[in-house]
Amino acid sequence: MVPDHGLAIGKYGNVSSEVLARTVTVLGKVTGKLTATERVELLPSGEVEGRIVTASLIIDEGAYFKGVVDPTLRDTVLAVSRHRLKQETDDT
Repeated sequence: MVPDHGLAIGKYGNVSSEVLARTVTVLGKVTGKLTATERVELLPSGEVEGRIVTASLIIDEGAYFKGVVDPTLRDTVLAVSRHRLKQETDDT
């Protein structure tokens, strides 16, 4: 979770998790929930199976997506994620 930064999953990357970032660019494979405060971009080699929460979604020709897109939960998910990050930081 890097809510104030961009994140790229490389062409040979394989992520099975919840992802939160300002922008998310997918060249590899992601299974799970992707949340981006600005945008998610699936490039031609990218594969996503799961839920995408973002206001802007770009799917290039050749990319694979199977799941649900929800642009309305972005602010709620961001607030909850920041709260969790703060709790983890306070606990260490």
